Amino acid sequence: MLTQNTKLPLIIVAAYRVFPRELFESILSSGVPVAWHIHYHGPHEHIAEQLLDFVGSQPAAVLFDHRENRGLARSWNDSLRLLPRGKHDLAFLINDDLSFITGGFADFFSFIKEKEEGHNAAAFYSLPGNEIGDSALAGTVHIQGMACCALNTKIVQTIGLFDETFTPAYFEDCDYFRRIRLSNVPIILDSRILCSHERSSTLRGDDKLKAQSVEWWDRNKAYYLQKWGGEPDKETYDVPFVPNQML
Repeated sequence: MLTQNTKLPLIIVAAYRVFPRELFESILSSGVPVAWHIHYHGPHEHIAEQLLDFVGSQPAAVLFDHRENRGLARSWNDSLRLLPRGKHDLAFLINDDLSFITGGFADFFSFIKEKEEGHNAAAFYSLPGNEIGDSALAGTVHIQGMACCALNTKIVQTIGLFDETFTPAYFEDCDYFRRIRLSNVPIILDSRILCSHERSSTLRGDDKLKAQSVEWWDRNKAYYLQKWGGEPDKETYDVPFVPNQML
């Protein structure tokens, strides 16, 4: 369990269909001490048990066993709200279908710490990664955005938390990037390819979930258009229109 004296980079992971063994091992093998917040959004007892065993093996880890697909934004926010100010410098948001190359997490962490040295302002960090597996993007390299990123605590104080209206997934990242840019928060990229991402592996392994995802996409896109007056990179509002909601 995390304590008030803990000062470690916090890894926030939302797991659903599989136990993210490759991700966990790629971070543990880096030698960088970290704290973990693992949110389980799936229904399977055996995966929950594996996650609980993993948490029990770590010196600073918490499992949030939700057993419902409650939304990425909601779980990310729950963890970010629990960060004791001044105790965690960095929080990493990492997809469960992503893993780092050997030494990749240590390299990414070192890059961020160097940028953060003597820096006391909001910043967002990400990197490119290899797209692998059966993804439609397999064989290409893409900036990972919210699939693998780090936020310093100042960014939450500057622009707030994620908009939980985007649920359970899609467009919550576009919305946050829009707010980052409007607030002139720097988006800093480590240009090295340090990770691999088997994008959308959860959907490919669950036909029911894949069908539901179309509805989520359409609903969240409609909300994004209402909020910002256009699609990502084509927005027309500099102040979001969010009726009956406070960000």
